[in-house]
Amino acid sequence: MGGFPPRFDKMNRREQGSQAEDVAVDYLVSIGYRILERNVHMRYGEIDIVARDGDEMVFVEVRSSRFHEPSESIDRKKLSNMARAIRRYILERNVESPFRVEVIIVVGGRVSRHIRDIFFDSEQGF
Repeated sequence: MGGFPPRFDKMNRREQGSQAEDVAVDYLVSIGYRILERNVHMRYGEIDIVARDGDEMVFVEVRSSRFHEPSESIDRKKLSNMARAIRRYILERNVESPFRVEVIIVVGGRVSRHIRDIFFDSEQGF
């Protein structure tokens, strides 16, 4: 898997996010996922990665940091926006297959955690 360039700290946030998504894509492909789309802009936000794992559609949120685990940055508002964006994607593209939502945590240029099957409560609409 790739890593962050030596001057990661000098990159802007968008460049850091793109680099982290590259790491996540490499990881997902290595475990058998097929990448369908990246950086899908929907009304309520962006879906970082849309992939297939067997018969299931997988929506992946990538969170990154150079030194610490950024999982705490996924708050209630972020979850709500993710749910809305995914729901809109499913409706607009007539997705009929089962789906799940996952989070990839990239720290220091490597995947540190892969959180599978993030479930939204009924308040979120899933």
